[in-house]
Amino acid sequence: SKMKRLGVKFCGNCNPDIESMAAAKKIAAALNMELVPYDEGDITLTISACVSSCVYENYPSPVQIQGLHVNGVECRDKDELINRVIAIYKDLEKGESK
Repeated sequence: SKMKRLGVKFCGNCNPDIESMAAAKKIAAALNMELVPYDEGDITLTISACVSSCVYENYPSPVQIQGLHVNGVECRDKDELINRVIAIYKDLEKGESK
C-alpha cells in the first residue's frame, strides 16, 4: 500500500518556541507517513511555532501545534508535544479502520 501523506502547514516562524520542521519530521517518521505540503496531505497538521497560531484559521487540521501546545493543551517539553501528536493521529487512524 502507498505511504500515507501528512500535509503540513507551517507558520512564518517569526517567534519560534519550537523547531517546526524538526517536529514535523519526527511526527511523520513515527507515523510512517510522507511529509508533504498541506494541500497534498491525506491528513493534515498545522504547526505554529508560538501560541499566536496565526495560520490555523485558514488551515484547519485535526491537530494544531501552537508552540508547546497541542490542540490548546500545554506540554512540558517538545518530547511530550511530539508524543501527544503521534497518539492523536494513531487514535484517528484506529477510528478510520473500524
